[in-house]
Amino acid sequence: RMTNAIIDIRPGEMNLEQFGEAKYLVSENCKKERPEDANRMLERMITECRLQPRKLSLYRSLFNIVISAWANAKKSEQAEQVFAQMLHCHAELPNVCPAPDRYSYNALLKAWASSRSSIAIERVMEILNEMEESDSVQPDAYTYNIVMGAYAARVGDYGA
Repeated sequence: RMTNAIIDIRPGEMNLEQFGEAKYLVSENCKKERPEDANRMLERMITECRLQPRKLSLYRSLFNIVISAWANAKKSEQAEQVFAQMLHCHAELPNVCPAPDRYSYNALLKAWASSRSSIAIERVMEILNEMEESDSVQPDAYTYNIVMGAYAARVGDYGA
């Protein structure tokens, strides 16, 4: 498989064409509902960007589609891990790794909103509060719709 060929390239030796192929594979794995493979490829790309920061950079959409793929798989913890990777990568290499945007936060909210975890609503509200207090990322109507949907899905949990 091409995924293995890209993964097996020695760290620091991926060229632009191979990096482009890796971006494509992240997207294709998300479309095929294989978030594990997409996540593994994204992690490999982050490693390459750390080793070749003047040559390679990541797109925000790559992180967002992997977060969304985990959300669609109802794996909120994994979505949270990708979001945390995005934050960490941006803090470490701001010119190479993008900061989360509203779509990133909404994808993470969607992951927690569909989760049956006992901390799901708490995380939804923490993420919403983080957005509301942010100078750079503000919630929109879609954000609030996700939050209301999270509560509506748990009506019985709140005595209604």
